[in-house]
Amino acid sequence: MCRCCPLVALKEYRIDRTAYLYETIKYYFDEPDAIFVGEFNGCLVLIHHELTWLLLEESLGDRAVRIINFFKNSEIVAIAENGTSYSFGYALIRNQQRIRLKIGDDGEILEDVGTALDAEKKLLADMNKRGQYQGLVEENLYEGDTIEQAHQLAQFEVCWRVPNVLFEQYLHQKLDWLSDNLILTRCLPT
Repeated sequence: MCRCCPLVALKEYRIDRTAYLYETIKYYFDEPDAIFVGEFNGCLVLIHHELTWLLLEESLGDRAVRIINFFKNSEIVAIAENGTSYSFGYALIRNQQRIRLKIGDDGEILEDVGTALDAEKKLLADMNKRGQYQGLVEENLYEGDTIEQAHQLAQFEVCWRVPNVLFEQYLHQKLDWLSDNLILTRCLPT
């Protein structure tokens, strides 16, 4: 039995097989109830579409609170990023307190709660230093946006990149490498 699965759902799960991180997207569509569990560099990695969104809700529900309370004195990072729909979300919960929530979709920031993470500040500073942020603003101005819209879209682009930075920060490896090398255990409902 997959021990952490009861945190996600009330169903019983069975261990099915192993899968690489990049394969989890396929199962998201084919097996939406599948849960992927693994450990890497001292971090528990749990992938399940419903679990992520439970932790990204503005108001945390009972199930999210139970999960947070189960992992006392821990940091929980919930990350969602979709290049197809150009959306992202991330939350950081430290010692049972959510300190950051940011969600964006299609060029617009929908939720921005808490204090900016060091990863966000560093990314923006690095992009400013290399002129990338200004390049994004100029690109948007060229496409006919107002200066305000151009900055809004550039800010969105910076935030859209944060999930990859968080993966690297917590797992100490780039997402591209993890995608092809991180092996997880797939659990399916019984």
